[in-house]
Amino acid sequence: MYRAAWNGRVFAGARQLDFTPGWSVGWYFLPIANLWKPYQAMKEIWRASARPDKVDEAEVPGWLPLWWLLWLAFSITSNFAGRNSMKANTPGAEMDAALASITCDAINVPLCFVLLLIITRVHRMQWQRQTERLQALAG
Repeated sequence: MYRAAWNGRVFAGARQLDFTPGWSVGWYFLPIANLWKPYQAMKEIWRASARPDKVDEAEVPGWLPLWWLLWLAFSITSNFAGRNSMKANTPGAEMDAALASITCDAINVPLCFVLLLIITRVHRMQWQRQTERLQALAG
């Protein structure tokens, strides 16, 4: 995410973007703000990669909100599963903890696929922008 944000700033120009590469990553570690700021940073990376000349006009695909909803669901269920497994002291509580862990894993699988799709598309857009820049310099 850091490198994608850095590339987006290079292509779009730092004046148009709100998130620095460092804060694109850093927001994940700040309580409360980590519920929406990383999504905003990823959305900005997408827009800067898709339309560096008009970042605010670039459309965001439905994959981004889906990724963020899955991320939030995964975070909540993994927290719940971890807490339940720590305090499970009966067979029933162990079963509940195991079910919570399975639910967490079931959310993680599509989360990884959606994130892989987003990363691949951002990479392709940025590669195309870099190729265009190099051709303009050479030509």
